[in-house]
Amino acid sequence: MLSWLIPKEFCCGLICAGILKNLNTSTVLHARLVYICLSLFFGLVSLFVKIFAQDAYSKLGFLMPDCLDGLCFSSHIIHAVMLSLAIFHFVVLGITMASDTLAFVCYQKCWVLKFLLYFIILFICVWTTSVLDYYFWIALVFSVVFICLQSVYLIEFNYDWNDTWFDNYSNSSSQYWAVMLISFSVISWVLNIGMLIVTYMYSQYFWVSLGGFFAAVVITVFSSSALCENGCNEYLALLSSSVTMTYASYFLTSALVVDPEDQNYLILGLDILLSVLALVYLAFTVPDKLKPNGHHELNQTEMKNFGNSSKEIEESKVESDEKEDQPRSNNMLFQSAIGCYCFFLGMVLTNWEWDLKGNSPLIAKCAQAGMCMGFYLWTLIAPTLFPDRDFSR
Repeated sequence: MLSWLIPKEFCCGLICAGILKNLNTSTVLHARLVYICLSLFFGLVSLFVKIFAQDAYSKLGFLMPDCLDGLCFSSHIIHAVMLSLAIFHFVVLGITMASDTLAFVCYQKCWVLKFLLYFIILFICVWTTSVLDYYFWIALVFSVVFICLQSVYLIEFNYDWNDTWFDNYSNSSSQYWAVMLISFSVISWVLNIGMLIVTYMYSQYFWVSLGGFFAAVVITVFSSSALCENGCNEYLALLSSSVTMTYASYFLTSALVVDPEDQNYLILGLDILLSVLALVYLAFTVPDKLKPNGHHELNQTEMKNFGNSSKEIEESKVESDEKEDQPRSNNMLFQSAIGCYCFFLGMVLTNWEWDLKGNSPLIAKCAQAGMCMGFYLWTLIAPTLFPDRDFSR
């Protein structure tokens, strides 16, 4: 029944990120997913420390003698865990980029040693509480960087999603994929309108949300107009624009409606979900520069060893494959992003609480909304402003 209602390739696509055109199926992907799971695991541990702050403080308060209550204790523990995790990711990146001989082993193997390294860093961060007092200012820069990366890759994710479904529609005689594009776009705009109503009912800043809603409408209309490069077809940017504007509306609504002093775990879960979505997309993206170089090296090796035995040629192929799987500069972006993500996660879990009176949670969420709209608008107007440049993704 399910396969009749929803095509099999669509079900598998949602499970295995099939909405992406290119998937990285090498062993590097496995390592990246382990790094993401590691960050999420310690983020979950930090969340439990926050939920059971008083109990944790009564039993483990000796770890933070400067803290006089459970709130201070949980904040310092979360910051210590996230700071040590960020340092761990940057150390792995540094070793990977510094030595070609250690790159493969350091990035994809030696997990026991890496876990030991992390706990050593964590021990140092827990006992150097003076550093944790400046966590907000240390993490602020990295968090802004991650917010930018998150906005960019959420937009890229939406574009790949839209392009894949549009290609399926173009290559099929059925109207199924067109219905799916329209349906998900309608659902996105229903959510946008619902969030606008919620802001009207529960926030005194309704005019801000109304302005954001009209901006989203204008951007969506422009993305399908003849002035935009994507406007040549009514479905070409329909889903990507609708979902991106839903992201922006969510960030803006959660900023205006939710009280920073409240512990809203639903909003916290959605924030983490969107950030993980951007990281997973980045992990699954195949670097374009590796495969052609690998094939070129393989062909040269085969030409030089033309007169050798088949065993030597097979060994050269294995060596070439191992080189292709080794992490190169393509891992720099991902590892830097996940390091920044750990700082960002520490800020989110503590609700940016070091500056509650300055409304830092409100500013952070509004910045996320603005970046989603601004970056998406730039993807629409950049090809028109710079026609000689190649903006293909």
